Amino acid sequence: MKAFIRDYLDSNLSDIANRSLEEYVKVVLRGEDLEKSVIKTLGPNTTEKSVPLIALTENADVGGKFWLLSVPYSCTGILNALKKYREITPDMAETLTIQPSGINSRIFAQSILSAVPMAAYSKLAEYEQTYLSQYGNSGKHLYMGEKENWEHLPSPIPYRSRPKKEGAYPPAVQAVENEQRELFRKCRELPIIRQSNSSAGTVYALYIAKLPNLDEEFTEEKLRDEKGRLDPLKAKDAIEKLKGWLETGLPDRDLNDSVHNVSYQVASCAIPGPGEADEREVEACECFLGEYNNIRRGREELEKYQRVQAKLDELNAIYAKTSGAVNKARHTIQLLISGVVKLTRAENNESYYNYILEGRERSLVKIGRCRDWRDAVLAEAVDTLSEHKEPMKRELRDKLLAQAETEYRLMDAQLESAQEKLRKLSALRKGAEDRCAQLRDDLMDEIQEEGVDRETLTFYEKFVGQLNREERHARGRIMELTSIEEGTDDEF
Repeated sequence: MKAFIRDYLDSNLSDIANRSLEEYVKVVLRGEDLEKSVIKTLGPNTTEKSVPLIALTENADVGGKFWLLSVPYSCTGILNALKKYREITPDMAETLTIQPSGINSRIFAQSILSAVPMAAYSKLAEYEQTYLSQYGNSGKHLYMGEKENWEHLPSPIPYRSRPKKEGAYPPAVQAVENEQRELFRKCRELPIIRQSNSSAGTVYALYIAKLPNLDEEFTEEKLRDEKGRLDPLKAKDAIEKLKGWLETGLPDRDLNDSVHNVSYQVASCAIPGPGEADEREVEACECFLGEYNNIRRGREELEKYQRVQAKLDELNAIYAKTSGAVNKARHTIQLLISGVVKLTRAENNESYYNYILEGRERSLVKIGRCRDWRDAVLAEAVDTLSEHKEPMKRELRDKLLAQAETEYRLMDAQLESAQEKLRKLSALRKGAEDRCAQLRDDLMDEIQEEGVDRETLTFYEKFVGQLNREERHARGRIMELTSIEEGTDDEF
């Protein structure tokens, strides 16, 4: 075997020596895509997982990290793939340098960690004081950002090591720091800076989000029905989606054919022991202020969520304009079907809608001897309570609606109650369709009862539409409960 290897190397040495490193990599990959493999494996392993060349002390407050990759000229595929990895990876454009090299036998990776030993902070505070004492003088300073402005110079001194006396820092510098603290607070209220707890401690991480094209995804055309009218149900769905983003976070950035959580650690805090004050939020804020990239990323992410909030406000305004009649119809259906409000007839042959509160039946609205517009009268009475001058009346409306919605949803829990709900919905829909047709005919013939007008007709049109939707939902729920296959007839 040794003789075979020796003879093979003697006869093929020239060919082996002239092959590029990239060819050997392709052999190892066994047909896998070179670019994808470099982006998924080689790029991360030579950057984020590499050991720093310079690290002054393990106890230092870690600052920026930089990488240098040296790639052979002959490895054009690997070189181009690494350049693409730099483009699609957040912040790599500023921290990763890729240099072609004449060394053909290896890819050389160098990692540099910038840090300041904790022991140096005793003098740093003094140096910073001297530096800031020249505030306002012409000239450049160490911080080079979008603007050469001394007011935006982040302090390298941890809060616990900084001078606490009044006037230690110029007012303008202190004002900027206060703004940055407010930025941290907003990032914590929104899902920008999130915390994760474990037995080892609490980690605060800043998440980079992907902001969809809001104007394209939530266009007014997408909120219209097949007849071109604004659909309040579609608007409501869009509002709930935006609210979800504000609560749980925007979608993660799409990297390399798969979705990754792109985040940067802001701080790692120990869990306080017994009797110790919990200062994790304070420590995390100080770490946030200590690195300009945190502040820059925080501002960028906050701007994204502010745009989401602006779009949410816009949709809320649209929904408020279109949902009035639909909400009245939905509330009326829930009140009637749930039984929270019941129609009763008095001895004088007048009708009332009553409700039960604290064990007593009370009157909500008198129907009188009106023709067939009982549902509309109930809807108007409940709607009027929302603007009543007495707080107890407004609270009554909220209580009745909340109770009705709860009872209405519970009717889906069992087959028998779901079937009863469907029967009530069908009967109510048939009656509402008859009243709607009758009212439409009367208005066309210019026959108009007192208190009944075009708005009453609009209510019944929305009422019938909502009843149809609720019936479809009830039928679907019954099919789920009875495992009825789609397409089969049922008793309804």
